[in-house]
Amino acid sequence: MADYELLLILKKEAVSDPKKAEGEIVALLEKSKAKIRKVDVWGVRKLAYPINKQTDGFYLIIELKAKSEDLKTIRRAVELNKEVMRYLITKKD
Repeated sequence: MADYELLLILKKEAVSDPKKAEGEIVALLEKSKAKIRKVDVWGVRKLAYPINKQTDGFYLIIELKAKSEDLKTIRRAVELNKEVMRYLITKKD
């Protein structure tokens, strides 16, 4: 298993309760066989450029451990989530 960092930008309107949104994403990742190490909630921030006419987004950074073959499942699950505007998965050294 390798260490990864997942950055998510969620729609601001979809996040009425940050703890609930965080719990849903963590459950989604754990269902995809990832082990969550740390969750960092940045909250609502101004976007550098509009995404689908949205100017603000809810930022969430998650450090996780996962197998490389499980990343495909994680990517698919994140892409199917309608609240996610953008995401980025990076491998930590």
